[in-house]
Amino acid sequence: MVFKNIRFVTNDMDAMRRLYAADHQDTSWPSHLRSLGAFETWLDQWDLRGWLEDGQIEVMFASNHEQAIGYGTIVRVPAEFAPDDVTAVEGGSYLSYHARGVGLNQQLKSRLHATAAVQYQANKVVYAISLDNTRARRAMLNLPWSCCEVTSDMPNSPWYKFLRRRQWETQTNISLYVFDLIKIFDTSPLTK
Repeated sequence: MVFKNIRFVTNDMDAMRRLYAADHQDTSWPSHLRSLGAFETWLDQWDLRGWLEDGQIEVMFASNHEQAIGYGTIVRVPAEFAPDDVTAVEGGSYLSYHARGVGLNQQLKSRLHATAAVQYQANKVVYAISLDNTRARRAMLNLPWSCCEVTSDMPNSPWYKFLRRRQWETQTNISLYVFDLIKIFDTSPLTK
């Protein structure tokens, strides 16, 4: 399927509810958000993050598709869990099953990276992905930007404290994928 004229809408909770109704049984939908109650609680948390300007949801649409085809999230990484002199956000994303494999992951991540750099003044974006999610882990490595992968067997990594926190929160083994926004944008968009 071809998707034309990709656009993003920030914190469109009604579109997120329609996406949930269409996709929550997809095997790639976040497992902790399959029940309607858990999903609504999650949306409430993102609504609060948006109000506090601590994070946001970017809902992805295509002009030739009636409903959302995916979403991305970004939230500030607390300074005590980030390496020294790093301002970071954590990113997350989901694409509908019919929107995968056509290059939209790169467009979604590009949107998240630009928002992180400009709106949140971040210099790093980190993604926490379950070791069981081989498709998502492979997709990270297929992006056109280099990243650093951090795993639990790397206790000397400056990201190790954040990795341990996210593993405790999710109760799952994860890898972190860290993208340097200064390298992605070749120079900080904040200095232009």
